[in-house]
Amino acid sequence: MAARPPEKGDRIGEYVLEDRIGTGGFGEVWRARHAHLVEKIVAIKIPKHPDTIDFLRREGTIQHSLESESIVQTLGMDLDHEPPYLIMEYVEGEDLRKRIEREAPMPISDVIPLCRGILAPLRFAHKKGVMHRDLKPGNVLLTADRGVKLTDFGLGKVIDASRSAVIRSQTMQSQEVATIVGTLAYMSPEQKSGIGPIDERTDLFAFGVLFFEMLTGELPVGSEVPGDLVKGLDPRADAIYRKACARLESRYLSVGEIIKDLRALGRPVRDSQLLKRVTKAQERSWPLKGRWIAMASVIALVLLLGHRSQLVGRAGALVGGIVFATFVVFSLGISGRKGEDIERQIGNMVIFALVVAIIFLGLVLWVG
Repeated sequence: MAARPPEKGDRIGEYVLEDRIGTGGFGEVWRARHAHLVEKIVAIKIPKHPDTIDFLRREGTIQHSLESESIVQTLGMDLDHEPPYLIMEYVEGEDLRKRIEREAPMPISDVIPLCRGILAPLRFAHKKGVMHRDLKPGNVLLTADRGVKLTDFGLGKVIDASRSAVIRSQTMQSQEVATIVGTLAYMSPEQKSGIGPIDERTDLFAFGVLFFEMLTGELPVGSEVPGDLVKGLDPRADAIYRKACARLESRYLSVGEIIKDLRALGRPVRDSQLLKRVTKAQERSWPLKGRWIAMASVIALVLLLGHRSQLVGRAGALVGGIVFATFVVFSLGISGRKGEDIERQIGNMVIFALVVAIIFLGLVLWVG
């Protein structure tokens, strides 16, 4: 390793360092320009310590194997150079961390497209048998044309050798990192403890934390959900967060499941099952009120006839017969119906009985 840290103007292979654009625990990232092809700009990562070279090797190898427009590509790597370096495509734009700091809490209409942009390369990597293990805002790059690119697979892990060409590379034959790695705030319980399987679901937990942070501008604490911090938030967003960050056995199994729920979240609330249940509850509230109103009306009409005692008997008999007949018809018509249909039928029956009772009572008064 070089005795001093890299500086602006240093020559690294064919490139000249221009500006430091990022730094982390394992190394620094510089924007660099080709010494002769001046229009060619790249990003160069240089490790800080000799013991972090394995992470540089891992990142370069994994990203080179994942050929996707949504994943930052490896353009070159020289681990024997002094200092060692990794050359990657340069992405003009900003990372998600800066966007969150500037705009959060972000509206759901902005969060959903960003989530899709993050999940697309993550799904691609998982299908190739690779997990990221360090998904966080700083590793999500937002391009000038509103695209999303995933970067920094230095902590990436091959989860299925049968699906991945990475494991066949000689550069990946070094021993797997034995220590707990990742960014603490985005690490799943099994990743923090080192107990339990580390698979695709670990990345989905980190996505859940990202989702919470975009919606609220804060990191989750305890059992709170985004809706606790953002009033009026669609409860379906809370449900997505809960399932993404649930216990391992209750968590989403794949990126595809989250994408499906995000697609539903993007639809108008009137199409949701929640609103349908509310509407049914409102519909069921009428028959109960209608029965009491109808019963009170019939009683009042019968009492009004009290001053003509000779008609009360006939009126009572007529009303009783009408109500009895209506209940018989009703009983024959509810067989096999669901609960809400029965209540609706009761409402219709009461209204019918009331109308008929008024007509017959009017006839009794008129004839008498």
